[in-house]
Amino acid sequence: MITNSLDYPQEKNMVEMYADVQKEAIKRELQKYYEQQMDELAGASKPHVALALLQSRHNKTKKEVLKRLEGKRLLGPGDEQQEALRSDIVNHLEET
Repeated sequence: MITNSLDYPQEKNMVEMYADVQKEAIKRELQKYYEQQMDELAGASKPHVALALLQSRHNKTKKEVLKRLEGKRLLGPGDEQQEALRSDIVNHLEET
């Protein structure tokens, strides 16, 4: 079997690896916050909530999540990483 060199994982130094772990931890923390806020409004004990109220809470919580993200400090070149992480989080929140 012949493999292409692109099949192998890219080597990373310790700082890059730590930065990746940090980004994943921030994503999980902010996603958990979002889910907790939404569950307070429409959790198992409150299964029927008006769509307008859900949308309002989603928008408010999304803004708060992005505000919390701005306060996080990332390792490495900040602008690119911060924007990529922001985009990732926004995409996840819109899918939820």
